[in-house]
Amino acid sequence: KLSEEAKSGQMVTLVHANDPDLDPLRYFIVAGNDLQIFRIDPKSGIITIFNIVRLAQPEPHVLNVSVSDGVHTSFCTVSVHVLLVNRHMPHFSTNQHEANVEEGK
Repeated sequence: KLSEEAKSGQMVTLVHANDPDLDPLRYFIVAGNDLQIFRIDPKSGIITIFNIVRLAQPEPHVLNVSVSDGVHTSFCTVSVHVLLVNRHMPHFSTNQHEANVEEGK
């Protein structure tokens, strides 16, 4: 989950894969990032915010991520839920309220 007030460059999450052969791995966002909102570091798998212009939306951003050792490729899905910020502070219509109460009632 991510606040809609997140800043460009902020880390979203880390995807991590293991390779039994210990070959170097490369990570890619292969789908779900048409607006280029997110970036992934191809070596570390760290997903960050790149473009905050279209970050806020009611549905989660669903990214399809691949990892490859140069021969084999595997895929996973990352869902990024954006928490909308409530910018509407409650307020009283007046700062002072008066009430009359009759004694004995």
